[in-house]
Amino acid sequence: MGAKTWMIVYSNGNVPLVWSREPKLNSERNSKILSVLFPGEKYDEIENGNLASTCPDNSYVQIADLGEVLIVATYDVAIDNPSKIPRNFVNFESYKYTYVFAMHSGVDWFAFAVWESGSLIRSLSLSPDSGIIEDIGAHLSFEEDYWNNKHPAVDPDDEEDSYPLAFHPLDFGESVLLHLMGYQYEGLTSLNKVDPESIAMHSFHKRSWWKIW
Repeated sequence: MGAKTWMIVYSNGNVPLVWSREPKLNSERNSKILSVLFPGEKYDEIENGNLASTCPDNSYVQIADLGEVLIVATYDVAIDNPSKIPRNFVNFESYKYTYVFAMHSGVDWFAFAVWESGSLIRSLSLSPDSGIIEDIGAHLSFEEDYWNNKHPAVDPDDEEDSYPLAFHPLDFGESVLLHLMGYQYEGLTSLNKVDPESIAMHSFHKRSWWKIW
């Protein structure tokens, strides 16, 4: 597994269903999105990226405003406790649902959170080194098989093998993305509702505050 992502997603409904309507990328609100989510920062637009790569470093931001769905990839949400992202991220406009997804394959870490009408209903963050960092709210329905040991991280019959968690965070993370976003990076990509490489994202680079004279 080698996927990495950190993004915040806004929607008024079921994101996987949106892909069948082939939403179009819009750029009219990009300036507003940047000014509200990253106040005081200035950005220059650069060559577009796509939804298959949503792990920009802290000098970059990616935006896909698709009308029914708004996706913002930013390192600012790659934190251990997703419930603690800045409130201006959660309160952006009047979308019914706000999601955070963060995955780093280098440390087997995955985190996600869901807000409904501004109220946190689920947050989970875990890695083999840190264990369960945050676990807030009731399990979502698609989580149950993982918590009920139906997707063990290692073969339970192999007594010499061990893993500090009941399931692998990256395997779990791919399932979360599939159920909430309609695609996954690795695994059974035939189940994807959309090819993430087909969804363009506007990319922006943060201007430096200093100058070389």
